[in-house]
Amino acid sequence: MSTTTPASPHPGHDNPAVTVPTTPQTPDDGDAPSSAPIRVALYITDASGNQEQFLRRYAEEHLPDSAVVATYRDNGYPGRTQPTLRPGLRDVLTAATSGLFDVLLTERLTRISRRVDYVVDVAGQLQAASIRLITADQEIDTGTPLGHTVMAMAGVLAKAQREHDRAHRQATRSGAAHNP
Repeated sequence: MSTTTPASPHPGHDNPAVTVPTTPQTPDDGDAPSSAPIRVALYITDASGNQEQFLRRYAEEHLPDSAVVATYRDNGYPGRTQPTLRPGLRDVLTAATSGLFDVLLTERLTRISRRVDYVVDVAGQLQAASIRLITADQEIDTGTPLGHTVMAMAGVLAKAQREHDRAHRQATRSGAAHNP
């Protein structure tokens, strides 16, 4: 006996790094004000399960009108790996642009990347999709003025780092050309 599983409407659902629970859809009667919960996606880089438990507890305590709608995982990737090379984070960005969640909750910014420029890029993509980025340990929320300011400062730091790296590469090339 063979069974057929319908194609998932969720990008990345076939990826083992993504867990998307199925929830029953209730029809909107059109008359009542919308009381839909805030849709939260978790981003986890720890295989132990401790991060997920911590983030779920954080969501319950700090985002009371929320529901975890997806969990994205990237286990075993170094913190400096480009976000586009991590399947879980790639799926986060795809789902964000599709409007599948409202908030991305992660333990801390370094779970996105240890490189400030990568964090700023991911935060910018989330902001362009009207998604809030919240870090549980650092309590950064890009949906607040303080969180927005923190990310703006991170952007300035990322620009300074890029300029420093560029100057260092040019100096290295210049020195290599003069030292045969």
